[in-house]
Amino acid sequence: AESDEEKRKIAAKDFGVKIYPEYNKLLKEEKLDVVNILLPNYLHHEVVIAVLRAGCNALLEKPMALTVKDCDSILKFAQKARHQDKKPFLAIGFQLRLSSLWEKVKKLIQEGKIGSVKVVNIEVFRSAPPVGSGGWRLNKDQVGSWMLDAPIHYFDLIRWYFAGMGKPESIYSSGNSFSGKALLDNFSSIINFSSGGRGILSYSMAGYGYYTIAKVVGDRGAIWVHWEEVKEKPPEAKFWLEYGQNKTKQKIAIDRPAGETFDLKAEIDQIVKVVQEGKPVPATGQDGKEAVRICLAAEESLNSGEVVKL
Repeated sequence: AESDEEKRKIAAKDFGVKIYPEYNKLLKEEKLDVVNILLPNYLHHEVVIAVLRAGCNALLEKPMALTVKDCDSILKFAQKARHQDKKPFLAIGFQLRLSSLWEKVKKLIQEGKIGSVKVVNIEVFRSAPPVGSGGWRLNKDQVGSWMLDAPIHYFDLIRWYFAGMGKPESIYSSGNSFSGKALLDNFSSIINFSSGGRGILSYSMAGYGYYTIAKVVGDRGAIWVHWEEVKEKPPEAKFWLEYGQNKTKQKIAIDRPAGETFDLKAEIDQIVKVVQEGKPVPATGQDGKEAVRICLAAEESLNSGEVVKL
């Protein structure tokens, strides 16, 4: 389903499938396994409710919604939704969890390679992302917060890496805008966890290219990750991962490419397994809600200059 006529023509030509001008007609007329909701942020709540009401499984692109209240209403609806005695699933699109690179970090943590996680420090340096159809990413009512756009992926990673080792308790953020815009494009956030651990995200959309560096420190070792975009089209990236302790370290082989295009494909592949084999969804609705909650608290701290309790 696509509202733009030109895009419908391109999609019909490229994929040879029927393209609907609006999603309600699609939901009514087609028998669907999963609906992947890839729309501007402000439309997520309305559309995912309609999808679940139709009894369809939903893969909802992040953010889950613009507010925690709307996340709660989606969760409540997902709990009650039924179709032919089956409960449709709700998955949130945090594709970095399926990335060959970032998922490997999680596996090393789960294998106990670095012990209990104490610090997750992620730094993102990049140029500004596309503004989206009609410039929706520049419209605060439609984007909600830039925290809810790309940065939410990294807040989710931090929470994911700390899973089972403490819950986020408070956050402090500071930032600025190189152009004086209302939506800040440089910020840093510090999340304090109940275990005494700390998550740090430094994010700049006022740079060039696209680089992500992460350092995950445990009580028995540490992990270092480097990813950088070499070419946007066709997608190509340079990346490596190593872990060690004191003066010893080792590089870890990554078995497939890492980057948005590859990570999204891995996400779709996993969702197919959820449908066909009953595998668990990579990120649940509760994961989606918690990520929104952290992002909005980060922005609240940016605006107030105060530590915000989580």
